[in-house]
Amino acid sequence: MELNNQAQQVIPVVMSNTTQNNIFRYKFDKQFTDKIYDFSKENKNLNKEQFKNNWDRWKISNETLINSEVERLKNIGCTGNIEDKMFRSSRYYFSKKEEKEPKQRRKYVSLDRDFIEIVDNHIQLQFVNIDNKCSPKDCYKNFCEHNTANINTEINRMFEDDDFDKEEGIKKIKKTYKNRYYLLSQKKGD
Repeated sequence: MELNNQAQQVIPVVMSNTTQNNIFRYKFDKQFTDKIYDFSKENKNLNKEQFKNNWDRWKISNETLINSEVERLKNIGCTGNIEDKMFRSSRYYFSKKEEKEPKQRRKYVSLDRDFIEIVDNHIQLQFVNIDNKCSPKDCYKNFCEHNTANINTEINRMFEDDDFDKEEGIKKIKKTYKNRYYLLSQKKGD
């Protein structure tokens, strides 16, 4: 059976459900980053010419690592001069980068559940009085005026349990009050 020259050729099209994300910043591999970071720290105080000479020597001694990294970046779509990118990163980014120590987080201190109920009840009373609708700031002032004993009791409890001082306790209560006000106002709006 002979095929007609005018027969159309059918090309199968494969549709993929996965969408490919565009990459705008190609990052180096962790192993390569560690090596280049070490080199940059060792040579950070050199002038550009000395740095360049050391860079050329470093490139020769780490040729296989550099080639594998260049190949990896090309495979994921990186274009341009990758070795130039490596040099610039080493000279201008890694040599200036400082190691940061993680900040010590404070221990979380929660307010007593009974105290939070008092806060919630006060806020709900403010919402019931529609003609007396006030801002969170004004509601908090009103709360402080009418609940001084409860506030002092809670601050003393925080001080005994968690070594809080009075000022930190007041800030914590104010923040909690305003957060609760926001949460309850969002519920009321639904």
